[in-house]
Amino acid sequence: MPAHLRPLRITVQVAAALGLLSITLSGEISPPWCAISWTAWVFGLAADRFPQFQARLRSLETAAVAGMVGTLLIDFFAFHNSIFIAVTHFLLLFQIVKLAGEKKRKDCLQIFVFSFFQVLAACTLSVDPWHAAVLLALIPTATAALFWNQMAREYEMAKNDLDAAVSRNYRRMAALMSAAALPLNLVLTVAVFVIIPRLTLNVPVAGFSGNQMGYIDQINLSQKGNLAENAAVVLWLSFPRPAERPTWNGYLRGDVLSDFNGHSWTPSQGRHSRILLPDLNNIFSMGELRRSVRTLRQSITLVDISAGTLFTIGRPLRVVAPLQALQEFEGGSLHWLAARRQPLHYDVLSEPFSIDEVRAEYLALPPVPLDRIRALTNKVAGRGPPLERARRIEQFLQKNYRYSTHLGDRIPDNPVESFLFERRQGPCGHFASAMALMLRLQNIPCRLVAGYLKGEWNEPAQAVVIRERDAHAWVEAYVAGQGWISFDPSPRLVGAEAAGGTSLFHRLNQYSDYFGLLWDRFVIHYDLYSQIRAFESLKGGSGRLGAQLASWWSKMRLQFHHTRQPSREPAETGGAATARRPWKEIGAFLILSLVSGLVLTRRRLAAYDAGLRFYTRFLEGMARIGCSKHPWETGQEFAARLAQTRPDQADQAHRITNQYYRARFSNKKPVLEE
Repeated sequence: MPAHLRPLRITVQVAAALGLLSITLSGEISPPWCAISWTAWVFGLAADRFPQFQARLRSLETAAVAGMVGTLLIDFFAFHNSIFIAVTHFLLLFQIVKLAGEKKRKDCLQIFVFSFFQVLAACTLSVDPWHAAVLLALIPTATAALFWNQMAREYEMAKNDLDAAVSRNYRRMAALMSAAALPLNLVLTVAVFVIIPRLTLNVPVAGFSGNQMGYIDQINLSQKGNLAENAAVVLWLSFPRPAERPTWNGYLRGDVLSDFNGHSWTPSQGRHSRILLPDLNNIFSMGELRRSVRTLRQSITLVDISAGTLFTIGRPLRVVAPLQALQEFEGGSLHWLAARRQPLHYDVLSEPFSIDEVRAEYLALPPVPLDRIRALTNKVAGRGPPLERARRIEQFLQKNYRYSTHLGDRIPDNPVESFLFERRQGPCGHFASAMALMLRLQNIPCRLVAGYLKGEWNEPAQAVVIRERDAHAWVEAYVAGQGWISFDPSPRLVGAEAAGGTSLFHRLNQYSDYFGLLWDRFVIHYDLYSQIRAFESLKGGSGRLGAQLASWWSKMRLQFHHTRQPSREPAETGGAATARRPWKEIGAFLILSLVSGLVLTRRRLAAYDAGLRFYTRFLEGMARIGCSKHPWETGQEFAARLAQTRPDQADQAHRITNQYYRARFSNKKPVLEE
């Protein structure tokens, strides 16, 4: 190997390792592809000692490129992989050929380019925070690669080889340039994150993929094997009013499942739905607020958006989310309509239970033998009101059956019967299915709810982290006069709040999860909408600063005028003092220019400021008569509460609130009415 190419080859080998590392950590490329690529990388290190073998491989490059193009087409059209997966496979194949073959200067540059595109491909396949570490390592490596490429080019033109002393000096210079490029890399990375919104172009598929625990909008009892725990973070749950956290029962609702064919639960085929649109403040309204029912507020950051479901505590009444539309299904299940490729943050106001209608499918029985289950149900439920019978069934399953993630070694013909009389153990879906079927045999309307249970309290984030392993299923039964009531027959304990955890490793893991939350919230979730809000805040801050400067200049000018009051004699002699002090006109002109500039700067905010001042006066007036606006209330919610508590103020409250929204969101000056 020529001495002048050795540093360049080592550098591009490091770049190739970074590219393969990013692809491997994305988790979207199958293990065989990753194993072959890493094997080729190791083989490339050894192949440099056999230049004759590498020269023979070069003669096969044209055929290899044709084969790789064919592989790309087959990957996309025959195996139906996404274009990003297919392109990533193409990049890996191309790099394998280059690593195994002869590495001249141009080949080294090609390997580096493919490594760079591999990192970009990994960024489209995953949004994990380790991308920052890979990018920080790649930029200095790229600087060193470009430096050694230029040195190799100079020596090729001069047809000289590297002297040992000169080589050491060049290595020091390359290390210095790489280190010097690191601060610039940090600045450029921050600039890119501020200017360019991030998009997640591929998301994982939710559900029991590969028999892993996770959320899915159906429950399939016809499975075998073991359910492996999946520790992937799904969402973060926090409470704007911390005092409400102890009132949470640990359940987070997702989809409602009512159709059961004996083997699986699915949402009702004929379920009704409605499309919800937000108001000017991005608030979706699902139902009326009832003064007699306690409500609960929650703030949720949904990291895994693959299910397309808004998870809530209880039945949602108000949702604040940056979405164009929502679709509401039975039981208050919410799904967004437009495609989304990044984490979602939303706020929810909910009530603990729902009072929606009861339909025929909530009593439908599956076409499987039910005689043994019916006899057991009559024995367990006994007689009495529906609520008492439901409690007896719930307690019977909790005390006499064992929770297990083992699904058995065969798929039974009647899964619920097999669970009750043979295996007597299973996951939460089997418990919920057994109770729901027993309730329907007692003519008690019921349905299953798929969601999450408990989670783990994260002290640094002051929030509950919910993982895929926290996916859970329970039962909602309708009791006349009380509405839908939740029952959980599964004796399952999950999360750190049940098991505890104070070890050093546990705390480090909490900080790692917290860093992931910050990454999602301030990097991945920093989209175009967030940028607009940031620039609006900056504009508002500049306007307020301008007003403060104008006030300060006015006070200084007035103070200067009083301390430097001129005598009257020059005025009486025809203005000689004005001629002796021309700087006053200049100062007045500058002050006038400054004030004019400030007026022009604030003109765009005049409508907003006017509406804000007017609305503030309105809130102060309402507070004086004992109707203060709560900090967590929106303007529309405050107006709706006034309509109930002070009907005489209802029209004025709605009119002023609409004028305030008009000024705030459309930059139109409100028609102010005192």
